[in-house]
Amino acid sequence: MPKAVIYCRVSTEEQAKHGYSLAQQKKECIEFALKQGYEIDKVFIEEGESAKDLIRTQLKAMFEYCTQKYKDVDALIFWKWDRLSRGEQSDYLELGKFFDKNNIKPLSVTENNEETAEAELLRWINQGTSRYEWRKIQERTKLGMRGAVEQGRWVNLAPVGYKNDKEKSLIPCPVNAKYIKMTFELFATGLYSQTELIEKLRIAGMEKLDKNKIGRILRNKVYIGLLTYNWLEEPKRGIFEPLIDDETFYKVQAILDGKKPIISGYKRNREDFPLRRYVRCPYCNTPLTASYSKGRKEKYAYYHCHNKECNVKFRVAKSRIEGDFITHLEQIKPKKELLQLFRAILEDTYENSIKEQKTTLNRLNKELEELIENKKKLTKRYLEDRITENDYKLVNEDYDSSINSKKADIATIELPDVDIEQYLNSCTFVLNNIKDLWLNGSLDFRQRLQKLIYPEGIQYNLSEFRTHKKSVIFDFLDRLTDDKFNMGRLMGFEPMHIGTTIRGLNRLTTGAIIPTSFSISNKKKLARGKSCRVNPRCKITNY
Repeated sequence: MPKAVIYCRVSTEEQAKHGYSLAQQKKECIEFALKQGYEIDKVFIEEGESAKDLIRTQLKAMFEYCTQKYKDVDALIFWKWDRLSRGEQSDYLELGKFFDKNNIKPLSVTENNEETAEAELLRWINQGTSRYEWRKIQERTKLGMRGAVEQGRWVNLAPVGYKNDKEKSLIPCPVNAKYIKMTFELFATGLYSQTELIEKLRIAGMEKLDKNKIGRILRNKVYIGLLTYNWLEEPKRGIFEPLIDDETFYKVQAILDGKKPIISGYKRNREDFPLRRYVRCPYCNTPLTASYSKGRKEKYAYYHCHNKECNVKFRVAKSRIEGDFITHLEQIKPKKELLQLFRAILEDTYENSIKEQKTTLNRLNKELEELIENKKKLTKRYLEDRITENDYKLVNEDYDSSINSKKADIATIELPDVDIEQYLNSCTFVLNNIKDLWLNGSLDFRQRLQKLIYPEGIQYNLSEFRTHKKSVIFDFLDRLTDDKFNMGRLMGFEPMHIGTTIRGLNRLTTGAIIPTSFSISNKKKLARGKSCRVNPRCKITNY
């Protein structure tokens, strides 16, 4: 008795519109096979996949099965030819080659299966009709999607943090929305790399994470309520609830674009070796690694250079280098009178910088309004046929880029409304207790604190620590002790770095000292000729 394979396929739209259910197809195909005298060898069911091409899961499986068992399969039975293909004519020809090569007879349940010229012509006509119907369905779908997007509706599967909804198109997901908020809020602090952020989210309970996914989330404007399909001339405001506010989103964009720094620990950490990859070899400047060496009775911990081209192979015991580092931290602790002067300078700088920030923010907002207005004028000129479509697209892209850049610049400016004394207390506490904080802090805290003191690491030559670059806060404190400044003309001091450093220190001590943070303007310098609060005869001057 000859054997036949059955193939059934349906897409969601076809089932809803025409009733092409898989169960009905399968039933009619089985009845047809029995009437024609075929034994059913295997049934392949394709659900929810379009016939626009031959790349389908079950169709490929059917091809492989028939190729392997070509001696046992005599016929392929399907409900209608468009179940196999609605694509290009080349697909129809490819199917013909497959049937001829494997000596398989294609049989349609609802169409003419004769081998006459007339029947062949009718199949070609049906193939063209099916292709036309598929194209019309595609056009109607696109038109419907565009109409929905113009109304502010999301038309795809919901992104992470949302659920699809008939009324609002998207609603916050009760499980994942909190993780999306956490993602943006943590990254906007500038204290976490994307790798560290992933680890934090996994600990919190978020699943299926990788760096690519986090990168897409951080760049996706849907979380501030904007639709950004490629065919849209400009982002469309959605009717759904944003998960993130614009300010936080554009802070994140500024960090991703390199406009704001990240203060993070090292990616490869060991609790036993806090100075690993921070202290550098004094001979080749390679960051030291660390490990244990086996002795006769116990293991001994060492920091050592791993650079194969380094001739010295520098090595030092963990107890020695860390003991010397603790001593070094005690040595760089500012004196009490310097901290008083430092506080006074920051207070004056803070007050003046707030004024400057407001001025800068007003200017940037005005420039943003001008860009948006110019973009509207451009669109109007295009609608009036006063410029070509190509020119419109080019200029419109420039405006979109400028608007996004301006929003990111605005997001980097913070106007804190805080008690400055509270934050200065936090900062001076850290500076005055830097050794104890390092000794008692977690590994992550220690490494962040180290980078705040010496951003590019330090060299150690068994007697002292050396670096060509301190953080500005410690560099400035050193200058205050230099006789050539005479506690008067303080040159080369930029509040931008002071503000960033204090913000980092405050965040590092969150929970133990102060729960929030502040930043100082990145442009305001010391006001020329203003009296110092510690010594009225001392004048703070610009450079």
